[in-house]
Amino acid sequence: MKKYTIGIIDEDLKDVDAIKRTIWFNKPDQVDEKEIEFVDYNVFVESDDIIDEMVEKALCAIVEDAIRLLIVDYKIIVSSSLIEGSEIFRRLEEVVPKFPIVILSNVPDTCYGIKFVDADKVYAKGQFFKIEEGYSKEKTSNLFRNMDHYRERKAESALKYKMCLSDLEKNGYSEKTLKELIEAEKSLGDFCPLQESEMEKQLNVGELKVAVDLIAKAKKLLGEEDET
Repeated sequence: MKKYTIGIIDEDLKDVDAIKRTIWFNKPDQVDEKEIEFVDYNVFVESDDIIDEMVEKALCAIVEDAIRLLIVDYKIIVSSSLIEGSEIFRRLEEVVPKFPIVILSNVPDTCYGIKFVDADKVYAKGQFFKIEEGYSKEKTSNLFRNMDHYRERKAESALKYKMCLSDLEKNGYSEKTLKELIEAEKSLGDFCPLQESEMEKQLNVGELKVAVDLIAKAKKLLGEEDET
């Protein structure tokens, strides 16, 4: 896959083109154009489940490593319906809080007032599209920086998770290794949703927890018997 794959949720094709043009123009000098790819999630058909559909598509793309950043328009108008991109943002961040998402808005001050949206994740659309000005250059650089950080931190979490699995297989079950594995899995899940973790596939977490509890109880009983 491309090193910088950017998803875009916006019903306005002119804005979609403007987003791409801005990113192409202001990309860091060290980034080759061939490393950049866009994935459009265009919204044209009115649907009661349109937010669910967009969230599901984005999550599938994140799982498949098909996108490494998502840009969402704050106001998405389909037919006579108004969809707030902040709701898509909220739903995604609940599942993958470490995945980079940006809201593009003509009314950034309104977005700044939304409690679950950090101010640095809101871009003023009008200023962003002024490709030769400092604001646009800085925000575009941030997009690439966020993708780099996401890729690096996700790789670190994945490596730690694999090391925990290896340690569990090598040294056997214990409360310590189980706790470390669960923590590593949670950390990795913040970057990419784990629908069925490797631990669940191979070890059956429920049975493993029961086994660890039984071992702890057995040790306690044996210790009590030794003292008598």
